[in-house]
Amino acid sequence: MSVDRWNSVLVLGGIRSGKSAFAESLVEDAATVRYVATATGAQDDPEWMNRIEAHQRRRPQSWTTEETGADPGRLATVLGEAKPDETLLVDDLGGWVTALLGDREEGARLAAEATALARRGSSLHDQSFALFVEGVCAVIGHDARTARERAASAGAVCATHGFRLFGAMATMTEGWAVSQDGAPDDGAARISAGLEAFVTTGAGMMTHFFLALLAEAYQHAGRPEPALEAVERGMAALGTSGRFYEAELHRLRGELLFAIHPEGDDGAASLRTALAVARSQRAAALERRATASLDRLGVADQR
Repeated sequence: MSVDRWNSVLVLGGIRSGKSAFAESLVEDAATVRYVATATGAQDDPEWMNRIEAHQRRRPQSWTTEETGADPGRLATVLGEAKPDETLLVDDLGGWVTALLGDREEGARLAAEATALARRGSSLHDQSFALFVEGVCAVIGHDARTARERAASAGAVCATHGFRLFGAMATMTEGWAVSQDGAPDDGAARISAGLEAFVTTGAGMMTHFFLALLAEAYQHAGRPEPALEAVERGMAALGTSGRFYEAELHRLRGELLFAIHPEGDDGAASLRTALAVARSQRAAALERRATASLDRLGVADQR
C-alpha cells in the first residue's frame, strides 16, 4: 500500500460501525485496488446477502475483486504474491477466521504461514498481530501449548514496542492456555487483567470471544456462577463484537446451566442452539464441540 507511505493499516471496529467504508476511503485515491472478500456465502440469509450486495455496489468499477470465502487458504497466497506498489483491501479478517472454523487443521496451517510471512517482513506490528491470530487458531483447536507460545511471543513484542491493544489480546489468549494447563484460577485472573487493559484502549472487537475464554477458565476452576456471568456478558456483546464464537457461548451456557440446574431444560436448549448456530455458520470445529457436549450430557439432537 502506498498511501502516505503506509505498508499496512488495520481498521478495527464493531459490526456495522463503518469499518469497510472507512477502509475504502483510505485507498480511494490509489491507482488500482484489489479488493479481497473473505466472507463465506450464506444464500439462506437474505440480510447477509443484502449486506454483501451493498458492499459490491459501493466498489468502484476500476477495482478488481478476489473471493476467498470458499478457499480461505487463498488469502495467504494473494498476500504473498502482492507487489510492493500494489494496494490490497482485505474485508475482513473476522470473515476469514469464520471460514477457517470449518477446517481446524487448515486454519492452523494458514495461521502459521501468515506468522512466517510477517516475520520475514519488517513490521513488528504485523508480526504481533500474526502471532495473535495464530494463537487464536490454537485456542479454537484447543492446542494450549501453541496458544501459550504464540501469545508469549506476541506479548514480548508488544511490551517492547508499546503495542497496548495486541498486548492485551495476547494476555487473554495466554491466560486461556494457562487455565488449560492446570492453573484455571491463574488463567482467569490473566484473562480478566487482559480484558481490563483491552477495554482501556477503546477497542471492542472480539469481546464475545474473550469473554468465552474467561467463562471456560472459570468453568475449569469449578466456578459455574462467574462462568455463566461471563457467558451472558459475551452474549450481550454479540451485536457489536462479531459472532464467530457465538456457538461456543451457547455451548458453554448449556454446560454451565446443567451444572447449576441439572434438572432444568434450559441447558439442553442452549446446547441445541449451539449446534444449530455452528451448522449455520459452517463452523465444523464448533459443531464437533457442541455435538460432544450433547453426547456427554445425554441430550438428543432434535434437528
